Amino acid sequence: MKELPLPQDDYNQAMRNVYQAALDYLGVESDDMARFNAMLVAHAILIGVSASLMYGVARKHAPAVVPLVLVLAGLAVCVAWWAAIERGFKSQNRYVEFIKGLEAELPENLRFLTDGAKAKMIFPSTLTTRNAMRLVIGVFALLYLAALSHLVLP
Repeated sequence: MKELPLPQDDYNQAMRNVYQAALDYLGVESDDMARFNAMLVAHAILIGVSASLMYGVARKHAPAVVPLVLVLAGLAVCVAWWAAIERGFKSQNRYVEFIKGLEAELPENLRFLTDGAKAKMIFPSTLTTRNAMRLVIGVFALLYLAALSHLVLP
């Protein structure tokens, strides 16, 4: 059964509602950054405790397996963190494409995403936020691998 077209005023209101909902979703990016910051704090704590157990006074009082468990937990958190941000990026991409599709039907002066896509970065080699996030996770993973090699190899 074919849907009947909406009257023009209802269509315009529906477009505004859908567009606003899609824009509101993009505001969730600040939640992604809050999660990113929480993961940074979690890694700082894991690394601090691991280092204390490996080199500090606490190593005399803790079982030898505890630093190994913490380092492996840190690697597991890195993998989970990477998977979470990649899933978030894919979701954001879907919504951005959806908004761009809606923008195509709007007057040109209201197309802020399409206009933003035309902007060029000052330096072509500048890291994007997404790649910087991936780089930070990679650095933490390398730190955990270095600690793991120090624990396993004499």
